[in-house]
Amino acid sequence: MILLAKLESEENLFHPVRCAAQDVIQQAIEKLQPIAMQHGMTVVIHHDNTNPEIMIDRDKFLQAVINILGNSYRHASECVEVGMYTTDHQVHIEITDDGEGLSEELLPNLFHRFVKGKNGETGLGLAISRAIVERSGGTLTARNHDSRGAVFSIVVPLSTSK
Repeated sequence: MILLAKLESEENLFHPVRCAAQDVIQQAIEKLQPIAMQHGMTVVIHHDNTNPEIMIDRDKFLQAVINILGNSYRHASECVEVGMYTTDHQVHIEITDDGEGLSEELLPNLFHRFVKGKNGETGLGLAISRAIVERSGGTLTARNHDSRGAVFSIVVPLSTSK
């Protein structure tokens, strides 16, 4: 709760540096590997063979991705897919699970404080993730997949200088 309040109000709490997006995603997957193995989860990674750079507070952004991945692992039946691709000025990261999906009633408030879905823990993880992504100049959204499961989309700007 304190971290969330600080993320929303304190400028000196956020220290952006240029990072390779794919490296951060891979680190998050590796940190959660024991949980994936424990649940017999398959994690499939898709990317466009680039490793674009983004300006983020690496530790905080890593925490945001871990929060989202952890939620996906909890709600997936067997598989979580992590995709990353770039457009002209943005990096798109999509985390998709094959679970039940998000209830339509929950969806509009999913990133608010203390909103917990089925099997939710504190109701702060996604609010913190959203605050971190927004402080990185990006957006975090969620929707249900056409066939089954939830899709979390992170979009952040590409780093503009070397």
